[in-house]
Amino acid sequence: MSILTLIVISSILTLVTPLISSQMFYDEVLTVGGQFYGQVIQIVLLIFFVKLIASLFSSVYGILLTKVSMKVLHNLRVKIFSSMQRLSINFFLSKATGTLMTRIDDDSDWLQYFFVELIPYYLVSIITIIGLLGIMASISPILTVVILVSVLLSALVLLKGLKRFERSERRCHRTLRSLKSGITDSLGGQKVVKCFAGEQQEVGRFNRKNRFYTDVRVDNWKIASKLFPLVRFIYRTAEIVLFGLGALLAMRGHLTLGGLTSMVSFFSMAVNSMEYFIGSTDPIARSMDAASRMFEILDTEASVKESDHPVPMPQLKGDIAVNNVSFEYEVGRPVIKNVSFEVKAGQMIGLVGKTGAGKSTIINLIARLYDPTEGEITIDGVNVKDISFADLRKNIGVVTQETYLFMGTIADNIRYARPDASMAEVIAAAKAAFAHDFIVGFPEGYDTMVGNGGTQLSGGEKQRISIARAILQNPAILIFDEATAAMDTQTERNIQTAIEKLRQGKTIISIAHRLSTLRDADFLAVIEDGKLAEIGTHQELIHRKGAYFRLHNIQLEALKFINEDAS
Repeated sequence: MSILTLIVISSILTLVTPLISSQMFYDEVLTVGGQFYGQVIQIVLLIFFVKLIASLFSSVYGILLTKVSMKVLHNLRVKIFSSMQRLSINFFLSKATGTLMTRIDDDSDWLQYFFVELIPYYLVSIITIIGLLGIMASISPILTVVILVSVLLSALVLLKGLKRFERSERRCHRTLRSLKSGITDSLGGQKVVKCFAGEQQEVGRFNRKNRFYTDVRVDNWKIASKLFPLVRFIYRTAEIVLFGLGALLAMRGHLTLGGLTSMVSFFSMAVNSMEYFIGSTDPIARSMDAASRMFEILDTEASVKESDHPVPMPQLKGDIAVNNVSFEYEVGRPVIKNVSFEVKAGQMIGLVGKTGAGKSTIINLIARLYDPTEGEITIDGVNVKDISFADLRKNIGVVTQETYLFMGTIADNIRYARPDASMAEVIAAAKAAFAHDFIVGFPEGYDTMVGNGGTQLSGGEKQRISIARAILQNPAILIFDEATAAMDTQTERNIQTAIEKLRQGKTIISIAHRLSTLRDADFLAVIEDGKLAEIGTHQELIHRKGAYFRLHNIQLEALKFINEDAS
């Protein structure tokens, strides 16, 4: 409110200046017998002090705007980022990383620019134009009509052009988003690019996207090159009419010399305001386009939402029941079909099956990264949809094949599960995951930087850090999704030994393609084409000679070939 007050005062003082410097100066000070004749110095000083005070007010609200702009930008980015955090995993799978980064960075910049830069100066321009029209009407209604017509025509043209700019800016953003996503994709896949000598292919792909973006920007400027000269032609024509008609009125005694010079000054100020409107047409279009994308994030509802009245369950036992669960990522294409099984607290179940059978989807449903299309999943007799997110996430630890490490130290990545964990607890978790030895082998030990820009770790080393993170979490339910796939046989055996130690009092769900790693599970569930084909212990399933028996024999044959080749 204080900024708006300063803007209004500054605008009023700016409007007063031409009255003193033109009309009063010419018609009263410099007129023989005038009221202020001979007081030139006083009038000059008055003009100076009015301009000085106007500048001071303008400077003060400029400083305030700078402070507000930084605060607004900070709040916008936090708001968008926090809104993204509440969204479900499927939202992020459907969006490119570059696109989401653009919404946090570029779009928030444009929205901040709109509210902090454009709106205040729009207010200044609007107040100036309204004030000008009022003052000019008191000097010469005829000349005021000329100026008003030119202002209205210019505004009409600008409003029509703004719609075209908005459509053009949407195209520009789509092409820029595609360009940035292509860059992110290429830089993130440099290992594949180098292995397949795809450098020139990537350059060609970037060149095509960049050329398309350039063409769209050129089209945007074509709109500007047609629009802006038309607006300038309107008020230049009005300027000529103003001079000609004003001179006639002055010669006939209907307008004083001071009045004419004031009208010219006021028209110049109106032109400056219109110039600002012209120059801000493109930024406004970009800001409106950015706002629509940001509000899309803010208005997006999470597909997996916490219950309005969640059940607090700070410590789960780990009894899991999957009851007639079906799920589909796309309507009409089910990937899980009427699956049911139970796991008692402290038991270990192994999910086996071919790639794409639906094993990972089942554990994602248990962890409530997705909600079943049909059926329900309960933990300790409570539907997972009714358990509070905080308690559910705290009690379920997940280790996947695709391990992700954040930028930071190894200790920070292990401690991510429990930020308040002591260093002794971090080291204990690393030892349990057989990660301690290779960690202390680095010069910086647990303070070694990893993630983007840090030390490059092997797939097995990353997985062991991920397992240490899950161990430190100490959840009631542990889920392993091909957690040992990138490890050598000896390390995998060590991890299996560690898992055996962890089984005490924990429910474990494990997925592995190597069936030998799951032989000690309490029972195995075979998933085929999204359905539960059979369930039982290793020995029971071997005796049934069904789906598990076939998978087991296929792996035995594969091992024979490997051993024969090795010999």
